[in-house]
Amino acid sequence: MKEALTAVTGLTGKKFIAIIDEWDAPVRDTDSTEKIRKNYLEFLRSLFKSEITKKVFAAAYMTGILPMIKEASHSLREREAMFEFSDENSNLDGTQSAISEFCEYSILEPDGFAPYTGFTEADVKEVCLKYDRSFEMMREWYNGYTLYTDTGEPISVYNPNSVMKAADRGLFKSYWGQTSAVYGALSYINMDFDGLGDAVERLTAGLSVSFDTQAFQNDLVTFDTADDVLTLLTHFGYITYDQEKREGLIPNYEIIEEFGRMIHKVSHKETIKRLKESEQLLADIISGNADAVAENIRLVHMKESTPLWYNDEQALRAVIKLAFFTYRDHYIKLEELPSGTGYADMAYIPKKYDPVPPLIIELKADGTPEGAIEQIRLRNYASSIEGLGDDPLLIAVTYEKGDKTKPHHCRIERWDN
Repeated sequence: MKEALTAVTGLTGKKFIAIIDEWDAPVRDTDSTEKIRKNYLEFLRSLFKSEITKKVFAAAYMTGILPMIKEASHSLREREAMFEFSDENSNLDGTQSAISEFCEYSILEPDGFAPYTGFTEADVKEVCLKYDRSFEMMREWYNGYTLYTDTGEPISVYNPNSVMKAADRGLFKSYWGQTSAVYGALSYINMDFDGLGDAVERLTAGLSVSFDTQAFQNDLVTFDTADDVLTLLTHFGYITYDQEKREGLIPNYEIIEEFGRMIHKVSHKETIKRLKESEQLLADIISGNADAVAENIRLVHMKESTPLWYNDEQALRAVIKLAFFTYRDHYIKLEELPSGTGYADMAYIPKKYDPVPPLIIELKADGTPEGAIEQIRLRNYASSIEGLGDDPLLIAVTYEKGDKTKPHHCRIERWDN
């Protein structure tokens, strides 16, 4: 190969421009052996890290889900790479690349390439206008990725594949399973690292998790911490990462559905235990077992809330989300549902054709569950979801402020106005 390229360049006096789409496919393909990966990387090195590189290539453009593999680096890796070969660009970050000294742009640091990483809102609005589709539905299903330009301006980015399929078919659903990003994701989620099970649980519940993206080695072999797995999931597109807060979360309905499917296949003992507890919680609510519901939520409350935040309003919402973290099997979640003369803490609306009843949940410090139920009724919280399935169930859980040792109390009633 090298001899042929050198000969062509010598005869024509013109250099090549190399374009490689999905350069990382042989690296991340679950069917690839270590020998295949090694031979492939050696082939790339022979092109872009050898004596012929500057003689033969004027430029190279490579795209892929994963950033370039490094031999030893703790800098951020990028998703798309473009490099024009010149002396001033050599050894950009002071480390040896497994391929070459590419300028790299990623989902973590896209810089000027941010508007081209996916569809922008303007692109999606144009698609919706052309196909007569709901922009609001497009935003709910496929938005959620916030990237920052080279000027620090945040922009919203959508998955082009999903947007176009939804526009063409008129069906809003997850098209994620038809992409290459799903390959092998579950095997990484199943890795036995401290904190990974809790992080997956929080992500599935719709909460954010903190992690550090700096130490990711990007060889799909060297995984040392939960942070490495969460960083990989960010490159795969399962998580959107806020660089300022240094935390990530699941971006939209599409990925929520995919994550919900994967969570049932995990092998973490603690996660499996929580899955069963969450499913039992729903069964106890429907059967009216108020004592069991109160105890389940108390255990989650104790585990997830530090003394400082035990009574914080956002912490209480997180407790409800975590307690019901398998809700996606049956429900769509609504927060601060405006209805009557106030806002319900949390409401769960049954998915189409699912026989479960709608749920309105209130978790309150002090007082009695009877009083909390009365508040739900007086403020007419259920009025906005009447007609969405059976009569809603009203669930009020109360606890004594500041005292984790005492039991929580629950009352369950059916809205029958």
